[in-house]
Amino acid sequence: MHKKITRLFLFYWPWLLIGLVLSALLAGLFLPLQPKPYPYRIIAIGKASSTQGIAFWYSIAEGMAAAASEFQVTVDYRSPADESEVDRQIAIVYQAIAEKPDAIILAALDADRLVEPARAARAAGITVVMVDSALADVEKSPQQSFVATNNVLAGEQLGQLVIQRVRPGARILVVSPSTRGDSLIGRETGVRAVIEDAFDIMPTLDTGGQLSDDIYQLVSLALAEHPDIEAIVCLNEYTTAGSARAIRGAGLTRKVTLVGFDSSEELIDYLEEGLLSAVVIQRPFNMGYLSVARTIDLLNGRKVEPFYDTGSIVITKDNIYTGENQKLLFPFEN
Repeated sequence: MHKKITRLFLFYWPWLLIGLVLSALLAGLFLPLQPKPYPYRIIAIGKASSTQGIAFWYSIAEGMAAAASEFQVTVDYRSPADESEVDRQIAIVYQAIAEKPDAIILAALDADRLVEPARAARAAGITVVMVDSALADVEKSPQQSFVATNNVLAGEQLGQLVIQRVRPGARILVVSPSTRGDSLIGRETGVRAVIEDAFDIMPTLDTGGQLSDDIYQLVSLALAEHPDIEAIVCLNEYTTAGSARAIRGAGLTRKVTLVGFDSSEELIDYLEEGLLSAVVIQRPFNMGYLSVARTIDLLNGRKVEPFYDTGSIVITKDNIYTGENQKLLFPFEN
């Protein structure tokens, strides 16, 4: 009898073991899933302060903060005071590397000069994600993903606004905060691709990253020296604001057509009064949020796309107050 029981045990025990393992696996499948903690530290380095009234960078930082709260990570936003301080941004990157975060999210003020600092970050084992503006030579650059507007397409939208509002052959002035940033190069490329054959385009006025008061002076001088300018195309928030002030100061409201990029409460006022004809705006909150989300994906070993387009839309006086556009145009009130 004892030998018979032993033989039965030896025959059935492998099947009993398999049954126990399968039961444990099935039980695990039906247990409530627990959220995985992400105790990562991310340093985000923008082009300008998020606290000086620049709506775009305020919204970027707010999107990052929302993602940080949702995914339970730390995101530390830093930047130079404005877009003229390339050297300062480079120093901020190297300081961030010294602090050994898990990742750096970077909006490059200069597509070429920020390549080496970004490479240094990758060499230190730090994940690098670009937001708003990429690095030169994307295929060889150290960026692991890029979250931004398709700026060439956005520039083409600006160009179409000119086509719709300005007579063929008119003299056009393009005003840019910089000719070195990837996003701005893309916008200008898109604008010129649409209008170069139909208009007399002046050399781009590079305002050197200055804010609206200085741009007012530069554009006022351009209008005085070239009274035949019929339209101004601006490539960011404060070139648009400074140019609007210059047009008003010269008494050329409704005589010089102004189309611009990005938004602020000041620009909304100009749209309402007709000083500003239209703007192309981005989705900066989404851009900030997704840059953090994609960074977390990379840190967790997930595959991400090399580029995420957050989109751009045209705003005129007629569609300012639609529900979706209000959220984009009034970030300080949401």
